[in-house]
Amino acid sequence: MPLDHVTARALRMMRRRHWVLFEAHPASVHMRRVERRRNARIALDLPVRVLWQACPQSVLGRLRDVSCGGAFIHCDVLPEIGTQVALGFRIGGNDGPLTITARAFVVRCEHSAEGHGFAVQFSWLPQDKRRALMKVALANL
Repeated sequence: MPLDHVTARALRMMRRRHWVLFEAHPASVHMRRVERRRNARIALDLPVRVLWQACPQSVLGRLRDVSCGGAFIHCDVLPEIGTQVALGFRIGGNDGPLTITARAFVVRCEHSAEGHGFAVQFSWLPQDKRRALMKVALANL
């Protein structure tokens, strides 16, 4: 059945916003959010130190979640989107505490009732630390 131009435009807008449209039966249409992450996330509440060029000293924040590809950090001071940051935190694992240091780019900033925060995508994370994060993530699934 051909789509009219309004329906076709709505579908394009939903796809652009990462929503998928599917029909359960002809009388109803449902939408659901598509998970685009490639890596499993671990929900955490750990201290993290963040440093970037425009900030004269490191800022203390809290990790909300972390994966092998990035993290979300609650912090009162927010860098701009696209800013390269360095971060360091300790995470527990079966082999004992692990110190992670990484470089990342800020990809999203949030302002909510819970506080301010930003999401980062790792641009540099040593392979051994990435493997250790994967092990911790799989153990917490």
